[in-house]
Amino acid sequence: MKFGGTSVATPALIQNAAHRISERQNAGVHVVCVVSAMGYTTDQLLSLAREISERPPSRELDVLLSAGEVQSMALLSMALHEKGIAARSFTGSQGGIRNTLKQKFCTLILTASFQLLLEMKSSSSLDSRGTMNEMKSRLSDVVDPIPVR
Repeated sequence: MKFGGTSVATPALIQNAAHRISERQNAGVHVVCVVSAMGYTTDQLLSLAREISERPPSRELDVLLSAGEVQSMALLSMALHEKGIAARSFTGSQGGIRNTLKQKFCTLILTASFQLLLEMKSSSSLDSRGTMNEMKSRLSDVVDPIPVR
């Protein structure tokens, strides 16, 4: 599931997202979510960066903007814990998400990282009998490159 910035802009909206996730999980769906920074956080961080530098280095800009996403994912994970769901937050790199680093248009590539697979295996949301191969096959629909524009 994907929740954009306006979907997680306030604590109440984060709670709503957690409710939607819990409904899916209660229906037997193994849920993986991606969240954007809350509301206009990205715009605010870009504005701060431009006050410091007219041309901030790309890497540092990426690090700065990821701070908003980290905030959202931690809050959503907390909201899920309040609902009794053993959620774990991961940054893109921790979860195995890479991109091709091309300007303006990039391709996101989701790789089934070993850490993510172990977390899924130890999670109560997966059948404890599941093997690593079974988990990989469950993820097979999402390991292909996803074009993003």
